[in-house]
Amino acid sequence: MSEDSAYEARVRRAAKRLGWRIEKSRARNLHSNNRGLYQLINDRNTVIGGVDYDATLDSLAHWIEQESPRAT
Repeated sequence: MSEDSAYEARVRRAAKRLGWRIEKSRARNLHSNNRGLYQLINDRNTVIGGVDYDATLDSLAHWIEQESPRAT
């Protein structure tokens, strides 16, 4: 497993803990509604990050970190 795919797996697991999921664009031809990156989708099937598949894994990881409950 490469370093990039390991990072992607970690971010996906963090999203799953919140009941969310990450989808990667599968488009071959990129256009204005598809930038070829990622979307973050909540448990109500609503896109909450990367509406046009324009979110990077780093931005999604930051978003997830902000929403994660803090252990005290």
